[in-house]
Amino acid sequence: MLQIPGYELHEKFFETCGYIFFRGIELSTGKQVIVKTPMPENESYRFYVYLQHEYLLLKEISSPGIIRVLNIVESDDRVSLILEPFEGTLLSELISNSGLTVADTLVIAKNIAFTLGELHRNGIITGTLDPSRIIADPANGTIKMPDFTRSVMLPPGEKEISAANFHYPGPLYIAPEQTGCINRLVDYRTDFYLLGLLLYEMLTGKTPFHGDDLTGLIHSHISKKPVPPSNIKKNLPASVSMVVMKLLEKNAENRYQSSWGIRSDLEKCIEHAASGKVVHEFHAGQNDRSETLMMPVKLYGRERERSVLTELFKNAASGKSCMVIVSGDPGSGKTSLAQELKKHVLQYGGYFIEGTFNRQPESPYSAFINAFSDFARLIITEKKEKFEKWRDKIRGSIGTNGKIITELFPSLELITGKFPDIPELGPGETGNRFRIVLQNFFKSISSREYPLALFLDDLQFADDESLKLLETVMSGTESSHLMIICSMDKASIDDSPRIRSWMETICNIGIKLHTLNLKPLNDGTVNLMMQDMLHTQPEKTREISRIIAEKTLGNPGHINRFIKKIRSGGIFTLDSITGEWIWKNEKVRELDAEDDIISIYAEQISEIDDKTSHTLSVASCIGMTFTPEILSAIAGLSLRETAVILSSAINKRFIVPVSSQYDSESTVADKESPRYRFIHPRIRETFYSLPDMKFREKLHLAIAAHLIENTPGALRNERIIEITNQMNNGIGQISLPEKLVELASLNLETALKVKATGAYNQAVNYLK
Repeated sequence: MLQIPGYELHEKFFETCGYIFFRGIELSTGKQVIVKTPMPENESYRFYVYLQHEYLLLKEISSPGIIRVLNIVESDDRVSLILEPFEGTLLSELISNSGLTVADTLVIAKNIAFTLGELHRNGIITGTLDPSRIIADPANGTIKMPDFTRSVMLPPGEKEISAANFHYPGPLYIAPEQTGCINRLVDYRTDFYLLGLLLYEMLTGKTPFHGDDLTGLIHSHISKKPVPPSNIKKNLPASVSMVVMKLLEKNAENRYQSSWGIRSDLEKCIEHAASGKVVHEFHAGQNDRSETLMMPVKLYGRERERSVLTELFKNAASGKSCMVIVSGDPGSGKTSLAQELKKHVLQYGGYFIEGTFNRQPESPYSAFINAFSDFARLIITEKKEKFEKWRDKIRGSIGTNGKIITELFPSLELITGKFPDIPELGPGETGNRFRIVLQNFFKSISSREYPLALFLDDLQFADDESLKLLETVMSGTESSHLMIICSMDKASIDDSPRIRSWMETICNIGIKLHTLNLKPLNDGTVNLMMQDMLHTQPEKTREISRIIAEKTLGNPGHINRFIKKIRSGGIFTLDSITGEWIWKNEKVRELDAEDDIISIYAEQISEIDDKTSHTLSVASCIGMTFTPEILSAIAGLSLRETAVILSSAINKRFIVPVSSQYDSESTVADKESPRYRFIHPRIRETFYSLPDMKFREKLHLAIAAHLIENTPGALRNERIIEITNQMNNGIGQISLPEKLVELASLNLETALKVKATGAYNQAVNYLK
């Protein structure tokens, strides 16, 4: 039996979600408790972070359906939560044993809905709701939710959040907006969809969508209507089926808008089930109304551009590859427009991958490397047969020259395995070989069966080698099934001779270049947005819409931030009698529109403690992404101290955990060290600027030393660019001759590696 200081463990209660729950007593008081601790195979930093997060999330919450957290105990390499005692059976067991009547199910669902309402009032979205995370007692309908390790606390004033903040819950229990395949944020209504999945399974014994085809399951959640439960379970009251189907609406605006509305309808369903009468006059959600003012999730004013992109991808899927440039001012919605294409790509059985060029790229081809890291993660989560098909197809297309591609995109080795070294050739022959291999590779990954959309964001920051790579790819894939979308600020086209010259070259070599320029939104479009948000008539929102459009110059990003500012300022209030939102236009006029992300975060950054500030400054020196292991080593913290700081930084939205949209606990990706990413380059730049230059240089040298010491020889070649960049950034603190010789050697080695990928200009930079 495990030893937990201060507690005596008795028998095991149950296991779920990677944890064991023991019955026990607190030795000092003799009180009964439940001890939640990771299974032996899960005693890792990752699970420490999860439990620390759950403790911080729940320690102040009291609700019948939420197990009260009494304490958190650390000993050796284990952390455990001490919980109040409770009784019940895992819902997964009740379902598999057919131990639930319709009446039982409805009472349990009503209590789950109540608990969700309590969580939402405390700013918590579960994001994970499945039968293994519910304890129920059918005798009285009571429920307990024993696991919140994957739940998220919304930052103050926020009502929605990116799906990237959540751990991937698996393809059976996931809302459309959680898949990463549609351009929507997650909000409290995501939990209502998950409740719909749960209720469906409780009633029918199976999930609405099932099977082992990952892509097919994701597509079903996004666009396929489930078979109504009443078609599967005969004699099920129609009203019950209607409630489930409303919960499972694809668009959050069409789901229930409140826990109260769900419970109200479930109470009626309980009456219908008890009476056995056929009810003809029932309308799901008739008395439902939201007490939370939600931002509209549609993409407004871009219908023409969205239609153009959809049609171009349709052509690409049929074999007419194309390139599209989406331009506009910062905040005009370029990224959002491109990401609207995701669900259309999925409908064609294709893949949508993306990467972003940073203002200060850490290596050549950075956006491509990020995109193909995504691609590799998608492929390794496919079924064995499909994975092997991809592996053989890619290896067959690039042959013995495969190392050219894996040097360029190292993560592809997860699919292809390693390739032998390639022979040295003269400059001309090397260039020809590179071009042919690259074109063959892109043809192999973009086919009629699996068309590919590649989105490259912020092209204005692309290195010259990446621009040349785009020329090479497009000049040899005219008849492939590839669509490349590039976004860039309009000023880059107008003011950058480099970008203009590149676009002219693309056109001169015969590539059809489509351009879309995003204009500011007009008053009418803003009015549509406000009308949808406030659930009222257009004439009532016309004046506030005009004010918003005027203050933001019709820029969608500025509009969204300004509306959030209005919302958080308490200007919108709900009339308790009419149920309508009311406001005063003069209050809106008094507000200033902030158009800069740093001004929005400035107050939060200034309020954080010195330890957190220092830790995030260290993280900024590591890069846009980082792991807790290297961060704790350089910052001089334990992994547990680092976990607490990172949890706080996530809640303040300075950083987000990095996970693939198809990541899951059973994949290779999940067994890697967790990674975190700054939410925006400007946030990273702000933390990077806090320490003085000398201190930053010392940090860069410490990071380089850590990488050298902790990178196995077999992986050294993959990290050589990162190591060299870190040492170059710390050159001001290098004085010993032997260290300068080491740096020169690293730069030479890196130059040769970069040269092998065709990035000659970048190679020259390392030799300067």
